[in-house]
This record gives sequence, structure tokens and C-alpha cells, in this order.
Amino acid sequence: MKDPGPVVLFDGDCAFCNATVRWTVKRDPLARLRFAPLASDAARSAVALTDPGCDFDSLPDAIVLLDRAGVHMASTAVLRLARHLRFPWPVLTLALLVPRPLRDAAYQVFARNRVRWFGRADACEIPPPGLAGRMLDDTS
Repeated sequence: MKDPGPVVLFDGDCAFCNATVRWTVKRDPLARLRFAPLASDAARSAVALTDPGCDFDSLPDAIVLLDRAGVHMASTAVLRLARHLRFPWPVLTLALLVPRPLRDAAYQVFARNRVRWFGRADACEIPPPGLAGRMLDDTS
């Protein structure tokens, strides 16, 4: 696998996570971000390429962002992801100034409840235009 650039790994079974991927695609004007479900071989390969020392099986089942700076999880992943979106979303990166334990505590409350609040994704969901070509597969 060649360097895919910034990659968003997400819980493919979570309806909120799938909706967030669709929302993100619409706000990524340069189409820099690529996507892969966390349960995929493509996600495992992308993590190994980004950080060969990272234990893939210890990653959370929510959002993970891979970029040149490494593997980012929880609130850091969300806030670093915002810098790739069109204005005003990059302004959210200022929240990186908030201590990570505080950011991650709020993130964890949401992450623990997202499936209960939003449900599971439709297994037969068809990717919207613009997303299918940005999904990583084992040959990307």
C-alpha cells in the first residue's frame, strides 16, 4: 500500500459514524481525506504504514485519524480532522489547546453512547457520490 495521505478510520457499524463520514466528504473541498472502516484489512494496512509500532487491536472502535504526524484517537482525531475541512471547521483546531484529558472525557461520553443514541448502520448502505472512490481497499 502506498501512502494514502490523511485517512479517517471509523466504526462501519455505527450509524452516526457513517453519517459523519458522508458529512465530512461534503466539507473536504480538496478531497484529501480517505476513509476505511476500522474492521477492514485496509485499515490495518494503513495503520501499519503510518506507525509500524502501533498495536492495531488496541485502537478504539470509534474514530482514528492517520496522517504524517501519526495515529490520532478520540478528541485529537476529531480536531485534527477539522483542519482538512473548509471554513469555518478548521477553527475547531484551537480546541487542541484544551488539555487532552478534559477533551477526551467529553469525547468518551459521546463515543460510549453513540450506537445507543443513533443506532447501527444499514449493512447494505450505498456510498454517496464522491465517497466510493475515497474508500481505501487492500490495493490502495
